[in-house]
Amino acid sequence: MSYPKVAIIILNYNGWKDTIECLESVLRNDYPNYQVIVVDNGSPNNSMKYIKAWAEGRQEEVLTPEPTHPLYHLSHPPVKKPIPYIEYNKKEAEKGGTPKLENSLMIKWLNSKAHLQDNSPNNSVNPTTKYPLILIQTGSNLGYAGGNNVGIRYAQKRDFEYIWLLNNDVVIDKDALTELLKLAESDKKIGIVGSKLLYYYYPNTIQTLGGSDQIIRKFKKQDLTPNFSAFSLALANILLSGFIFKFSNIHPFSKNYLKPVGITFIVSLVLFKLNLNIFLLIILISILSLASIFFTKSIDYEDIWLLKALERER
Repeated sequence: MSYPKVAIIILNYNGWKDTIECLESVLRNDYPNYQVIVVDNGSPNNSMKYIKAWAEGRQEEVLTPEPTHPLYHLSHPPVKKPIPYIEYNKKEAEKGGTPKLENSLMIKWLNSKAHLQDNSPNNSVNPTTKYPLILIQTGSNLGYAGGNNVGIRYAQKRDFEYIWLLNNDVVIDKDALTELLKLAESDKKIGIVGSKLLYYYYPNTIQTLGGSDQIIRKFKKQDLTPNFSAFSLALANILLSGFIFKFSNIHPFSKNYLKPVGITFIVSLVLFKLNLNIFLLIILISILSLASIFFTKSIDYEDIWLLKALERER
């Protein structure tokens, strides 16, 4: 199996503690050909200073999470230090950095990996990358897209075949990148892949699947823990009903509006609990909203009159 080189871009803004935990997790993944790029969006809290101190082994341990946290094992024990790094500004990074210097650092690091434990606890593990850490300082807050674009431009000037945009407040399973590459390489038509993302404090609950917050039926039953999508679907149902009733001359505060909306609200939650395909679910909710018009035979003129009277009082 070939292992295309992957650039892992992690964007930081004032979140150096999360970034360090993320790095500890990423640097123990089992994919053999990756390089980590940390882009700092001009953090005013000296984030880059703390990240450098971590790489140099001047922090005794990872700051988070607590040992009792269910995901503690994904970032502990810490990887061996020091980890060589090169820092670029925005202009230098977008030109592709300095490849010769990076190669020199890589060779030096590979030759000294046997001595990495000098600045690390006895139970620490070796980083699984052979490349130095790339640190990029943008100089200002460019936003999520702008900061990531700086890292992407750096990667495009180099020999990377894939780019993994990774939020700094995540930790990854050891085989996460390997599995992503297996799928990406399985079909030339695939241009982008995404992971199953779990809640950090509730790791048995799905947050997103492949970049979507919708629950898909093909996953195992134990993975189908309802999340906030139920509430967003129900809210969408109410808004849709309100839009429909607006053009049916039914006032939103009348009981003729609230009854059918309440019914479709409850039904939508029940359908969600049944784990129906999301597209079918949306269609069913829309049909229910439209059908509810036919159950409304008249306008509640008393409610409308009351509102009109209140308007005259002003």
